[in-house]
Formats: sequence, C-alpha cells, structure tokens
Amino acid sequence: MATTHPQVTVEQLLQFRKERHQLEPLSPPSTLAARILRREVLRPGLALLDYPDPLPEGSVWLLGPAEIHLLHHPPEHLPLAARILHARPAAVVVAENRSLPRPLQETLFQEGIPVLRSPLSVYDLYRYLCDDLAFLLAPYQVLHGTLVDVYGVGILITGPSGIGKSECALDLVQRGHILVGDDLIKLVHYPDGQLLGMSAAEDPVQRRYLEIRGVGLLDLGMLFGIHATRDTKRVEMHVAFVSYDEARDLDRLGLEVQYREFVGVQIPHYTLPVIPGKNLGVILEALALRYHLRQRGYFMAQEFERRLSQHLQPPHEDS
Repeated sequence: MATTHPQVTVEQLLQFRKERHQLEPLSPPSTLAARILRREVLRPGLALLDYPDPLPEGSVWLLGPAEIHLLHHPPEHLPLAARILHARPAAVVVAENRSLPRPLQETLFQEGIPVLRSPLSVYDLYRYLCDDLAFLLAPYQVLHGTLVDVYGVGILITGPSGIGKSECALDLVQRGHILVGDDLIKLVHYPDGQLLGMSAAEDPVQRRYLEIRGVGLLDLGMLFGIHATRDTKRVEMHVAFVSYDEARDLDRLGLEVQYREFVGVQIPHYTLPVIPGKNLGVILEALALRYHLRQRGYFMAQEFERRLSQHLQPPHEDS
C-alpha cells in the first residue's frame, strides 16, 4: 500500500503524551490549528542574534533561559519580533515556565503563531519534543495483517483473508507470546531506520481483540491477562502465508535471506505454505529463535553446508 506522510497540528502535539511533556497553551485556541512541517526542534539563539543562515519555516522553536533573557533585553539594533515573524515557526515553546515579553507574545498571537509553556527543563523538553515529533511526522502505511511478539522478535504476518493469521496469533498467545495487533496494522518508519508496528484501531480496547472465524471476537486481555497484548513493537521479520499450490518453488535450505520493504525499511521475508494441520505457531517460534542466532553470527544453513562439504571430501591418503 502507498506510504502516507501525516499532517500534524500543534493541537495534536499538545495531546500526544501530554503527561510527559506537560505542555499548556498560552495562545488562543484558534492558533493551535497551525501545522508542524518539520521534525527538528530548533533552539534559535544564534538566529535571534542575526546569524546569517535562515531558519526553516514550520519548525517548533524551543526557548530556554538564554533565549528568554535575550528577548527581554535585546540589542537595540535587532528587531527580534520581526525576525521571529519572518521565520514563521509552527509554534514557540517556552521551557521552565518562563514568560515572553508581553508585546512580543501579543504580536505572535495576532499573527497566528501559538505559544506553549512547560515546567520542564529545556534539556528534558528538547528530548521529549524530538521524540514526539519523530513519531507524529514519521511516514507510515496501513495494511491487512497480524503482528505478534515472539521471543522478543516482532513478526508481521500477511496473507489472504481466512488463511489462518488470527488463528496462528491465538496459538502463539496461548504459548505465552504477545499480540500487538490484528486485522489492520500500522507500520511507522522511525528516523533511525526502525520499523515500528501497532494496531491501526483508534480505540485502545479494540486492539486486544482477535476475530476467529466460526467463533467470533476474543478479548485476549480477559482470557490470558494483561501481558498477552502490547501497544507497539519493532517489526523485524515478515512472514507471508500462502496456499500450498503457490509455494512449489520455495527455498529448501535457507542459504539466502530474502527481504521485503515496508515504508522504506527492508526486513527479512519468509513465505510459508499453509495446509490443514500444519503447526504454524511452532514454525514462527523457530524463526524467531533462528533470528536471534543470526544476530549473534550463527547461520544454520551455512553451517550445515560447511559440515556437508567436509563430510563429502575424500579422505587424504597417507603418502
């Protein structure tokens, strides 16, 4: 499916993880519809001092004690309000519950630039805002599938409707593994190259349900406990369930790892043929354990090939 680049407003930033960044708006509600265009959180100290490099429009500005002191005591030859308006920040965030000069604050309000305030230190606030914007502005795609956490490995399962994805997830949860999402999965590309997966359901309660054909909806949190589900997981493997007729030319040894790309991130890809009575949960457990071994430098197929080659070599004759 196509990649989506989200549009994020200041209001969405306010509501996202608000118990952590503790932001409160000082400007009228009408200003909170301003769009945030960039992930970067800027500390515009040098720019306020007439530094020549232009600031990108639509960024979040974070003002700490140094910037606030400068705004209250500007050099006479620097029109700071005009420079801020020319740069058009998406929002101005003030740390440590500091205050802007009232004339400047009113000018920002009139120009539709929201002003936010937080009691946190500028260092903590910078870290939180960078993380929140990286998530909110990350490109994503939504697809049909099931996402499970098996031995700490995030496995994305896709396949035709009714092929057994949800039944496999139920079997894995019964074995002690974790469901992340079923039916609609949202994949998010983080800036550091990670692929994060989560349920695309907006209601948190819906995320812990599985739909089993012939049975109906199952609340895994009630059946198996709160540890049976989680909200997000890094996706490290993709497994495609296919009918047996579509899987006649599959690799038998696994010497070469295939990859598939999601939202610009490539992850290992496997195709599993599905036939009645096949225990797919056990196979996914084995794939997860083998993934851990490969992360440690042990490759089963290559080791098998090496040992087979040694066994087939003719014995050395004594001279």
